[in-house]
Amino acid sequence: MSKSKVQRDALRATLKKLREERGAAVGAAIERNKLHQAVRKEVRVALAGGPSTVPALAAATGVPTQDVLWHVAAMRKYGALTEVGMDGDYCTYALVAEAGGSDA
Repeated sequence: MSKSKVQRDALRATLKKLREERGAAVGAAIERNKLHQAVRKEVRVALAGGPSTVPALAAATGVPTQDVLWHVAAMRKYGALTEVGMDGDYCTYALVAEAGGSDA
């Protein structure tokens, strides 16, 4: 057996072992990401009607306020939302016109 074949077989065995050991963690991360994307889609749909506050978005989406705040902060950080003003004590957020189709 050549040296490169032995190295390839060793690499395959290592990768197989890692997949077996970490498969559940990878699957859980994929499911979390799907959930996050679903919530962010709900926030975008709610904001399609115009600017809104975090409490109003929580009421519109049925997602707990603290979770909406977390997603709004992430979406703002990555340029999907912008702060457009204040409504009493709350910041008002609006969608940013998408130029490249990025999904925060």
